[in-house]
Amino acid sequence: MDELIKILEYKKQIILQGPPGTGKTFTAKEIAYQLITKNSLSKDTLVRKQQLEQTEFKDFCELIQFHPAYSYEDFVRGIVAETQGEKVHYVTKNKILAKLAKKAKDNLDRSEKSLGDLKQDERYQNALEALIDKVQTEIDTSETSKYFLTNSGFIFDCDDEYFRYTGDAWSSSFRIPFDELITIAKNNLRSRQEIKKSREVRGSSRQHATYLWKLMEEYYKILDTYPVPTQIIKENAKKYVLIIDEINRANLPAVLGELIYALEYRNQPVNTLYPIAEDYKITLPENLYIIGTMNTADRSVGHIDYAIRRRFAFVNVLPDSSIVPEFAKSHFRSVANLFTEDYLSSDYKREDVQIGHSYFLGKEEELPLKINNEVIPILKEYVTDGVLSHEALDEIEKLRIEA
Repeated sequence: MDELIKILEYKKQIILQGPPGTGKTFTAKEIAYQLITKNSLSKDTLVRKQQLEQTEFKDFCELIQFHPAYSYEDFVRGIVAETQGEKVHYVTKNKILAKLAKKAKDNLDRSEKSLGDLKQDERYQNALEALIDKVQTEIDTSETSKYFLTNSGFIFDCDDEYFRYTGDAWSSSFRIPFDELITIAKNNLRSRQEIKKSREVRGSSRQHATYLWKLMEEYYKILDTYPVPTQIIKENAKKYVLIIDEINRANLPAVLGELIYALEYRNQPVNTLYPIAEDYKITLPENLYIIGTMNTADRSVGHIDYAIRRRFAFVNVLPDSSIVPEFAKSHFRSVANLFTEDYLSSDYKREDVQIGHSYFLGKEEELPLKINNEVIPILKEYVTDGVLSHEALDEIEKLRIEA
């Protein structure tokens, strides 16, 4: 495990590859848990489940499973259609990779700031959260479900990163990013005219300064009630992990897009297909780690090209007889004997297809169910697919355990 963590910390992304049942996903979780918490996962199933649900781990690790229909818009950033009354609004949203990358980068940036800057940031953020609560409460409790900025414009939703506003006679909706209010406050812009002239704010903010200023007036009122905190705990840089199960089942070049470059050049922003608040860039920070798992027996999935292979470290996770309990060792050996030159097609390598040890773990009374309902069906599928020869069928049937 120490060696795997050392490889991951050096390369930033690894793929655990091996045949079914070798515990690749379990190993990925173990690596992530040790990397984030510096502790090991328990061998006890219930305790391990509790560990994986702990905030100090769960807040820093995400797990997702790829499939053939998975796309860039599902993984990185895409446009989502949302309704407000009879209107349809199209909104760009960060997906799991961009969200976790932003989270990791924000943490890294905060860890490098001085205590004075952190105290000021805390004041601005606390006031902003109070404003968001005020606006959302007004939307939730008013008869109109609106927070009016002017007679013609109103906020109808507080999203993850911005206020969304429109008007009854408008055909489109617009957004005010939360961080734009902090930018305006830090630059001490105190009127609509100052916002329109400032180059520190986004173009859309200058264009819609009337509505933004109405919200800023309320923000300044709240901000004036928040003093600078006298004490604050300096945040250390954390490690964030994204586990991608079955990573080779998706078309990786299409799913990753320009982020193939960002995998190798960490901390360097790259342009994406879709902007959020006029910003096309995404940065994969150095404290974000990616662990993929790949089933080497699945030949139906897409090929991983050299550009992607060069950016990942590949680690074999193979069947391990040493961790198979004594009551199941003979069954494990019987299955392993099928993956010899007597039965295995010359087109396949044993290490790519031999069924792993996880099918033989657990309680002794569970073994018949696992052999009869999991192992034997996979082996028969191997015969159908030409991995094992038809001569193996008799040996496969001999594995069956009568209840």
